[in-house]
Amino acid sequence: LIEDSELSDNTNMALGVAQGGTEVTLRRSSLTGSVAGSMGHAVLVYEGGTLTMEDCLVADNDSVGVYLVDAGTTATLLRTTVRDTTPISDNSGDGIVVQEGATLIAEHSAITSNARTGLFVTDAGSTAILRDSTIRDTTGGYEEDSGQGIMAIHGATVLAERCDLIANTSQAILADHEGTSITLRDTRVLDTLPGPEPELAAGLKIQTGASLTAEHCEIAGNANKGVMI
Repeated sequence: LIEDSELSDNTNMALGVAQGGTEVTLRRSSLTGSVAGSMGHAVLVYEGGTLTMEDCLVADNDSVGVYLVDAGTTATLLRTTVRDTTPISDNSGDGIVVQEGATLIAEHSAITSNARTGLFVTDAGSTAILRDSTIRDTTGGYEEDSGQGIMAIHGATVLAERCDLIANTSQAILADHEGTSITLRDTRVLDTLPGPEPELAAGLKIQTGASLTAEHCEIAGNANKGVMI
């Protein structure tokens, strides 16, 4: 248990949680200013580790704010903000990454002003569940077609309930590849910005066999198209 602490200006990562059976709870703490060495993640949870973050701030870190990898790995974010992640190369600058079967649960949280994506979910078995949360103001990284609020690819699953995706770049949500699944309930997708390739901009872009289910949603004010399939 870590409470009321500041983890700042570390190299490679501020916090690493590894292996099944390892459980860490972080409360009312900040993780800021992590500088990329060989990794460059503020938080890394892997090999089946479990992390709970309550009322925390992850801000101004290099590469990835919160990185979850491997089947059995789980992170729960409650009333937590992940913001202003800086890209150091292509494929970096993500607020949160979930891959290779890991699971994210975020409730009453904010993912804001990150670079490449707010939330990047990849690989079959990888799951992100968002409730009563906001992803906004993703700006774009080194790649031209970046800045998505959520990018889900290669069979990943995303569920968003009562969420807001506002003023992200290129697409609020990009879903790609067979088996990728997006479910939105009571969620707003608003004011997506065009990015460097405005003809590809959309609130929701669903392609190459990915699936979308949207119930009681508002999709408005987005550049080019509300939904592109």
